[in-house]
Amino acid sequence: MKYLIISLLLFIFSLSFAQVQWQENGVPVRQGENIDWNQTSVACDDETFVSIWTDTRNGIRGVYAQKVDINGNSLWGDYGIEIYNPERMQSRPMAIASTDNSVITCWQDYNDPENIYSSKIRIQKIDANGNLLWGEEGILLENSGVNGCSPQIVGHSDGGVYIFWNETPQSVIKGIRMLADGSIAAGWGDGIEILPAQYKFKADTDQ
Repeated sequence: MKYLIISLLLFIFSLSFAQVQWQENGVPVRQGENIDWNQTSVACDDETFVSIWTDTRNGIRGVYAQKVDINGNSLWGDYGIEIYNPERMQSRPMAIASTDNSVITCWQDYNDPENIYSSKIRIQKIDANGNLLWGEEGILLENSGVNGCSPQIVGHSDGGVYIFWNETPQSVIKGIRMLADGSIAAGWGDGIEILPAQYKFKADTDQ
């Protein structure tokens, strides 16, 4: 019984210690009056994490990111960095950690002002210092559908990624492989068909 009590006390102490590593109620990654619609976070090998989200600080829903170190300090300014913010809606960011503590993110870009249901997939790579590596606007996957739905992103050991999507909610699942420099891998063209029509799917790595 004595050992059980000691174990419980150690467990409670460890929980209490874990709770005060950062400030009470956690550290703010994004604060303000603007709406935070979608968000994802990814851990990097240097014990930081990068949070990516969309908000309407400039009137239209853009994509932003913040990096936080092991002590809870924001590394990319008070409001994070802007990844992409054109005069049209961006939605559903996803992200994976890549080589050299960089992060690759993709999201839906509603790029047809005449059709609010039309979206394609845009992708960007961000280095450890918050620099955008694949151009100021990232890379638009031109043939990612009339409504590039449910994008999934899976990392590759060479620093590139696989991206999968439905062209429409009921269409075939397609995929493309991007190399670490943002070019398309040989044989993948503008995307290849992976599976027949499905509404929901999940992509993951087998290492």
